[in-house]
Amino acid sequence: MDIHIRKALYVARGVEKTAGTFILKHEPEEGYKNGKWLTENDYRYIYVIYTLAVHPDFLKCGVGTEILRFAEHTARKERCVSIRLDVVKGNIPAERLYQKCGYQLTGTVSLGYEAYGLFWYHLYEKVL
Repeated sequence: MDIHIRKALYVARGVEKTAGTFILKHEPEEGYKNGKWLTENDYRYIYVIYTLAVHPDFLKCGVGTEILRFAEHTARKERCVSIRLDVVKGNIPAERLYQKCGYQLTGTVSLGYEAYGLFWYHLYEKVL
């Protein structure tokens, strides 16, 4: 078995518990190839945010906004041109957060999770 360590999982800590978490990497979902994007598809210069989650005790406290700011700061330090992410179609609170933080809806695709009842995903990108 090979185990590869990559800096990818980030945790936002509150005073006594985890406030949020997300994964940040240079690897797209397979279905991203079917999307229309604002920048070229060179993932050496693009970060993808996966599984951004905020603990219910910290909703509407700015944790999601701070997570996105941190991701953008990290990407800019590495001279990335954009950040991409996807959200299950119909997750209105998440979509409002992304739009408020300057992410643009670029399309809707299947990411292959139909067996789990997840048919369509909205794609978002923020050019840095």
